[in-house]
Amino acid sequence: MKIILALAAALLLSCGRPEPAPAITAQQLQCLNQRTDEVRQAIAADHQTYAGQEQDVYLFKTTDGRVLGYLFEQGECSTVMTRIPANGLAQAEAFIAAEVKKNFGPLFITPGNVQYKYYTAPIGQNTDTYLVAQALN
Repeated sequence: MKIILALAAALLLSCGRPEPAPAITAQQLQCLNQRTDEVRQAIAADHQTYAGQEQDVYLFKTTDGRVLGYLFEQGECSTVMTRIPANGLAQAEAFIAAEVKKNFGPLFITPGNVQYKYYTAPIGQNTDTYLVAQALN
């Protein structure tokens, strides 16, 4: 009986917390076009913990429960992403639209002069959807 009560309490507590709005963090944007070892240092400094891998994307969990992904190509981080909860696709699309409107166009530039774009996409078939920022240079 105690186990059932503990499970019910945990379920109620986890359901009561709102999901954080989908966004790409400043730390993730700083990782675009950075060497793999530098990105791993940034991940450790931000206290993210390894959460698995989907295809070539390495997933990490943040201290606030978000799942962030990093795609490494040719020794650099070319793409970063944030897992979108099942009911968060509209919120992610609104985030992109607001960023595009603030920027007066769909292409963005980091302080490190890396050009990137935003979009939403699944990593593979029958997988979660992600908010993606992909480097263009």
